[in-house]
Amino acid sequence: MDALLHQIANQEPNHDPVLSCYLNLDNEGRQYFEQSVSQLRNGVGSAQRQSFDECVHAARHLWKAKQADSPAVAFFARGGQRMFFYQAPLARRVVHRVSSAKIPSLYGLSEIRDNYDRFSLLHILGDHTMLSHFELGRLEFQLGFRSAFRSAVWKECLMECMRRFADRNGSQPNSQWLLAAPKEILGDCRSLLRRPVECIEIDAAADPASVQELAVEHFRQSEELQSRHFAKSLIERSKRGLFVPLGPQPVLEALAAQNARALVLQARTPKDLALRWIRQDPDLFSFHDDAVWLAKRHRVHVEIVEESALLAASGGSACLPVKK
Repeated sequence: MDALLHQIANQEPNHDPVLSCYLNLDNEGRQYFEQSVSQLRNGVGSAQRQSFDECVHAARHLWKAKQADSPAVAFFARGGQRMFFYQAPLARRVVHRVSSAKIPSLYGLSEIRDNYDRFSLLHILGDHTMLSHFELGRLEFQLGFRSAFRSAVWKECLMECMRRFADRNGSQPNSQWLLAAPKEILGDCRSLLRRPVECIEIDAAADPASVQELAVEHFRQSEELQSRHFAKSLIERSKRGLFVPLGPQPVLEALAAQNARALVLQARTPKDLALRWIRQDPDLFSFHDDAVWLAKRHRVHVEIVEESALLAASGGSACLPVKK
């Protein structure tokens, strides 16, 4: 996803519009798409309409090529002489949005990247164990076996399972693991792993699908706490007199000058804490897209916070400057 964002952001703007779509691949998404592009086409100049129509024609094939495990898609396209077409199948449904501008609308894809990180789930019950790997909220693959917990066979199977798992995922190292097990065996499971790991207690009768959804939500919440902590640290640096670009204009200037190591943004649809800030910024959507576009062109890390009173009071955005 990081490589894709960087690649899309580095398509140099020209006179042809870029069509950006976040759509659920169902009838409602198709209707929203057709209504949106019909309205957008009216605002496209006559010289650019052919290139715009090329994008629309390509996007209509998304529903024909729908993948069973991808209920939604992010799609970016530009027609004309310097055309490009990118799509990213998504494991989670999205809020529909279709837009046309000089640059791609990458904020939504960056938000998904930030909320749903890569992690691995070790689901242990008394008679079976399952290792699952998730990418951006999607179950990528599983390895599992049936054996009584605490038996010698169980330990051998677990070690072999984890070895195969590591081999398969060797090119994409995990930074996060989650152990899910019933209360009566949770402590023993943790000690057997020989490494720090987050744990959640589950009911022994819980079905695998519900445990997987619980794991995805657990890491989504963990990511939000991490992003909130990062935003707080930047605000505190600023209060100590250290230089920290705060607010839309200073942030855009820092990103354009390649003077930022990381960007933190208040979510585009935050909760009540930031509603006052939203009402004061009619260009909220374009600012988020501009900031993420600049960040991804230069491989700047992006954190998105759903709810931070400190960040909202500071203009809803901040940058960690480069070291001098």
